[in-house]
Amino acid sequence: MYTLLESCLEKLEIFEFINYVENGLRDMHHDIRLLSYLMLMKLALLCPNQLVQRLDKICESLKTQLQIKPKINAVKQEIDKQDELKRAVIRVVLALQV
Repeated sequence: MYTLLESCLEKLEIFEFINYVENGLRDMHHDIRLLSYLMLMKLALLCPNQLVQRLDKICESLKTQLQIKPKINAVKQEIDKQDELKRAVIRVVLALQV
């Protein structure tokens, strides 16, 4: 999806694409969510007006990610992954401010 965004943005139905990115934000896998945050940053640069129209749903997913706390018995790797996702959320918010 990221390659599609970079190479043929003009051929994409952008709102449908954003739907898939929103689904990726709610995915259980760390890598999928991280890629979804990268796509959000790219969308913020390439088509901010369309992204702003869907900001309510996106912000809910961002808020949820920021509020996740690691389990008490979480290993360092799990904590690092959660921290990485939180940093990605902050980068998305900064990209949306521009």
